Amino acid sequence: MAKITGPNGHVADVDTENRLQTFAIVQNEDRHAATEERIWSIYVSITPTDVNDKFFYLKNTGIKDLFITDISVSSSVVTQLIYKHVIGVAVGGADAEVTNRKLGNVSLPNAIIQESVDFTGLTDVGRFLFEECDIPNSRKDLRIFSTIVIPQGQAVAFERVAATGLITMVISLSEDEF
Repeated sequence: MAKITGPNGHVADVDTENRLQTFAIVQNEDRHAATEERIWSIYVSITPTDVNDKFFYLKNTGIKDLFITDISVSSSVVTQLIYKHVIGVAVGGADAEVTNRKLGNVSLPNAIIQESVDFTGLTDVGRFLFEECDIPNSRKDLRIFSTIVIPQGQAVAFERVAATGLITMVISLSEDEF
């Protein structure tokens, strides 16, 4: 087997077909993001007050894309949830609970992440997901295989369509590495 020595003195093996011999460790994206301290859980527990109330708002204020990869939700009443792309300035919110999944690390995403009984000041741009909460007090998991990508300066809001009741959610959020 031939050897190549790089300018920094590192040596690499090359086989008889001129292929570089390498060694790699493969790790799933979620685990890699967690070890790099770039994945968070967002906990929301709120009772929107009326029909068509926006109760969750997330705006990317950083330069790296943010990704919503899955959502676990429970509602105390039968209702529908609509996930929307929005613009405007969210009024009436309070910071949602955000926890870094690398326990002991306190870094937070560069984002405004809030919950409210009814945000105002937002204009709908488009709907990208719909979810039926058809059994009260049961958990539904929404795995988003393509993820929801939130580029710099963009925002999403979650809206409850009907019925007044407690909405409890855990949203998985990660940040682009590059």
